[in-house]
Amino acid sequence: MKILHLILSIIVVISGVFTIVTKNFDYILFYLVLLGTLIVSTGIGEIRRKENEFNAYMSIIVFGMLIIYYLVVFVFN
Repeated sequence: MKILHLILSIIVVISGVFTIVTKNFDYILFYLVLLGTLIVSTGIGEIRRKENEFNAYMSIIVFGMLIIYYLVVFVFN
């Protein structure tokens, strides 16, 4: 789980910097999917460790909100 989290973190940071530097927003959909996957993997890791379950469930709720944002902005427009 730590390796997956590290790889997703690196990819999200690189894609975010790429988007900001080039001002090319064509790949923002993939960025949101990767960010959502990172948030869910963080939440699942915290639930497994039973450390801070409130933050874990909030991470999963934020992922759901990102999915709703994706649907409203990219699918219904």
